[in-house]
Amino acid sequence: MQLRSCERHPERKSHSRGMCRSCYDAWLRERNPGYRKRQTEVSRKWARENPEKVKQARDRWRLDKENRRALQERRRLKEYGISPEEYRRRYDAQSGSCGICGEHQENLCVDHCHDSGAVRGLLCKQCNSAIGFLGDTEEGVNRALRYLRSAREIQDLGE
Repeated sequence: MQLRSCERHPERKSHSRGMCRSCYDAWLRERNPGYRKRQTEVSRKWARENPEKVKQARDRWRLDKENRRALQERRRLKEYGISPEEYRRRYDAQSGSCGICGEHQENLCVDHCHDSGAVRGLLCKQCNSAIGFLGDTEEGVNRALRYLRSAREIQDLGE
């Protein structure tokens, strides 16, 4: 038996009534306003009764490389307003290397100003954390630099 394709989405296979899964679900929700609520209740009940299966499925999903990449892309877009294309452009412009230490990384963190939200660049996790621990300001970085210089001078005097 050959499946028909969805009338609205010809590239998708028919699930029911000549509709793909998403069109069918939308049709059900429209015809039956309580459908979504009932489906949610059934799903939650099953999840409460099967916590180990839920954990296994969640772990399998998270370990899949494509799912992790998609999750990172959605988070970057939501938190920083950076599309996957913009992230790739910035990543390529930095040759895949941290903007501070120059270490090449597969995934770089989006560094942003916490006051304005403006994206400054891409950093490795360690450098991004370091800037955050220093207060995310030039003054914090300058204080750390003064400390390192004074500690080096004290060390040089002791030798």
